[in-house]
Amino acid sequence: MPILIGCPHYQMFVRGTYECDSTGTYPVGPDGSFLLEYVRCGHRAGRCPQPLCVLHHLNRRSKGAWYPYSVLGCPPEQKEQKPSASPSGAAGRNGWYA
Repeated sequence: MPILIGCPHYQMFVRGTYECDSTGTYPVGPDGSFLLEYVRCGHRAGRCPQPLCVLHHLNRRSKGAWYPYSVLGCPPEQKEQKPSASPSGAAGRNGWYA
């Protein structure tokens, strides 16, 4: 499932993914927080060059490691609805505005 990761180095939220269980729900810790072992960073197509980030595949989680300041679940994607040609109540007599 898509998530947003608060990156301390880039000072912005970057896209990532989170492994879900078979029902499509996020597995979380006892306090309701996301578990870092399920988080995958997708910044720069998964090729982020910051080796101090704990999400980086070469990080050994040393004292100087960076941890995300926040991990947010993304709402499910909504299909865009096209606006109707004439919103109800917007047109007056014979389709002209009053």
